[in-house]
Amino acid sequence: MNSNLSIHRLYAILTILLFSNLLAAQGSSNMTLLGNWDQNTISRSGVFYNDIWGYVDDSGNEYAILGSPQKVHFLDVTNPSSITLKAEFSLGSSSIWRDFKTYDRYVYGVADEGSEGLVIFDMNSLPNGEICQVYQDNSVFSIIHNIFIDVRNGFLYAVGRKGGVTNQWVVYDLKPDPANPTLVANKPIFGDYIHDIFVQNNRAYASSETSTIIFDVTDPVNPVYLAELTMSGYNHSSWIYEDGTKLITAFESSGVPLRVLDITNAINDDLQVIGSFKFPLESGDPDLIYHNPFILGDYAIVSSYYDGVTIIDVSNPSNPTLEAYYDTFTNSGYPSNNATDGCWGVYPFLPSGNIIAADTQTGLYVLSTTVPLPSGRCANGVLDPFEEGVDCGGFCAPCGTATVTCTTCSDGVLNGDETNIDCGGTICNPCIEDCLTYDFTGQVVGYDVGGNDNGTFTVQDAGATLFITGNGWKAVPINYTVTPNTVLEFDFRSDVEGEIHEIGFDNDLVVAPDHRIVVYGNQGYAGTFPTPNYSGSGNFEHFTINLGANFTGTFQYLVLTCDDDANAAGDSYFSNVQIYEDYDSNLMCNAPACPAMDNISNTPTSGNYQASNTITSDAQIMATENVIYGANTICLEDGFEVVLGGEFLGEINPCTPFTQAPNQGILKNNTLSDKQKKSTIAVHQMGNSDTWMAHILIEEAGKVEVYVQDRNNKRTTIFSDYANTGYLRLRFKSKLGNQPKLVVKTQQSIRSQLVKAYQDLY
Repeated sequence: MNSNLSIHRLYAILTILLFSNLLAAQGSSNMTLLGNWDQNTISRSGVFYNDIWGYVDDSGNEYAILGSPQKVHFLDVTNPSSITLKAEFSLGSSSIWRDFKTYDRYVYGVADEGSEGLVIFDMNSLPNGEICQVYQDNSVFSIIHNIFIDVRNGFLYAVGRKGGVTNQWVVYDLKPDPANPTLVANKPIFGDYIHDIFVQNNRAYASSETSTIIFDVTDPVNPVYLAELTMSGYNHSSWIYEDGTKLITAFESSGVPLRVLDITNAINDDLQVIGSFKFPLESGDPDLIYHNPFILGDYAIVSSYYDGVTIIDVSNPSNPTLEAYYDTFTNSGYPSNNATDGCWGVYPFLPSGNIIAADTQTGLYVLSTTVPLPSGRCANGVLDPFEEGVDCGGFCAPCGTATVTCTTCSDGVLNGDETNIDCGGTICNPCIEDCLTYDFTGQVVGYDVGGNDNGTFTVQDAGATLFITGNGWKAVPINYTVTPNTVLEFDFRSDVEGEIHEIGFDNDLVVAPDHRIVVYGNQGYAGTFPTPNYSGSGNFEHFTINLGANFTGTFQYLVLTCDDDANAAGDSYFSNVQIYEDYDSNLMCNAPACPAMDNISNTPTSGNYQASNTITSDAQIMATENVIYGANTICLEDGFEVVLGGEFLGEINPCTPFTQAPNQGILKNNTLSDKQKKSTIAVHQMGNSDTWMAHILIEEAGKVEVYVQDRNNKRTTIFSDYANTGYLRLRFKSKLGNQPKLVVKTQQSIRSQLVKAYQDLY
């Protein structure tokens, strides 16, 4: 092959198997994992997720409402193998505890930390529209532990106020306007603090730390005491049997069993324990803690922390049997008396029969069971206890007709999947990115005057370029808040290499900058995080820095330097400096939307060319041009050519361009957290026909095997060893037509992934 590199055809396909090890690693009996969602990255006191509830829309689609410390997540679980995040909301606080319930076409939420109060979400627009936050009020309470909705009568009960608050009985009437509830009670109650409550058929069953208390709530404003039973352990929550004669209670205390109470004589203040049992599984006894029980037919479905989801036949409370379980807790080692990791909440009432559960560490689980739980109740022609009408409302699809009125694109609130207030996401118009180029005219001041700054500067190109020479440290005011979305772009040139050429962010004029982005220099200083290097070409080269992936905060000054203490001869040109919020996460300011397919011909100029599906190209990449293609499939047709001196990279990562081009050295992972990492492989040809460079992003540290495989399935291993997280860079030989496949396999303790890049070269 001559010096003008010809590559006839390249196909690149990315395949990821997400949870094959997750399926096999956790204990289970008579339950099967259908799907898992674990994409929250922010924890509080080690907790990533908390409570869960379910919802069904008018079309029968099923949803999980999942809490995390910072957000409420709405997920479509209709197809458990492809769980879809519909929306998520930040409500202003961080809370380990959240609680949710539904009524009509609305979801109600509270938190036990912060100051969020009562929050309401409108689900009327589902399945095709958006979810809206339509109400938030903390004038009655700012924090509260638990809510329960008596859907038949339309009353919301809120309990669990802390800090010595006297009024522990809060009731809202939802019937007049579910989106704007009417407060009907805010008063003291017998038993003082109530941790959790269940209401049905005009009776309220309160879990009051040390006892179960039953009230007559025929008049919710004036509850009447009926009975109380004190028991050992922390009385956490309870649920009534469907025949109304018994109550199952969970105690959030290590080793304390579930208890079943006979409540038939409650009117005479007579409650009797008729069953007491526990089934320690993975955790063992005394670490077992039962958290939240639910009754469906003859079965109790219980969230059991370390022991995951358990299903118990409780038809005979004196002789219960364990029927099924799925252990969502993936870690080993069960610290005694501290066993509140694992399954926090469970919701067994979806019409499909699927069970959804929330694990504090690993998120949402969708499960099935072979246990014959009652089904078909939303189509049985009977007004069941948890329905608002016959076969509608409560656990079924809503009654009546939806009224689609909500929109979040003009409410002045960052909600749903908006990328900024009232813009971006799936519903609102795209956010406009402010791409103004910084004007240096009259703004430049000395940085570390009397110390490092001994050089001179000039402002050129009508303010767009700052030229620094000698041993110069300069600063300009910016007063900019760097967020996770912030990107810095600039052009840099140097005719004489000094010791350190950098651009940085600081809050004073004293050396050194808080964050330093070094692009050139013979001193070898790397800056505060890895950045691309200037090639020394003497021409302007463009740099795009994903600031938000490396640091955040407010900064008063942008610092620009040409540090050259030894010779005072270096120079720096900083031009076309832009700092902007990259709302569409494409590392380009107001770039056009990523197309599904793109056909590229002729001679493209340097830059990133992205498609969500396929790029087909027969173009010539000319000398000095630096071109990157990114898509799921990249097809280089006959006639495609990289002319000597040109640079080309095919990236298996659609619509998310690399932050730097191949001739700028390495690719960087930019400190992604372990819950944010994605899998990708990029392969590009080096300066001759049979040398290739692969950049492979490793999600989790572990054994990695990389090999090329020819058309006869003969393998040649090029790497087989332990690899840390981040990019693994490999140079290897591959003759055209003989070794068409590069395969990368990683095996970790939690996930098993297979990533393939096929190069069909002929």
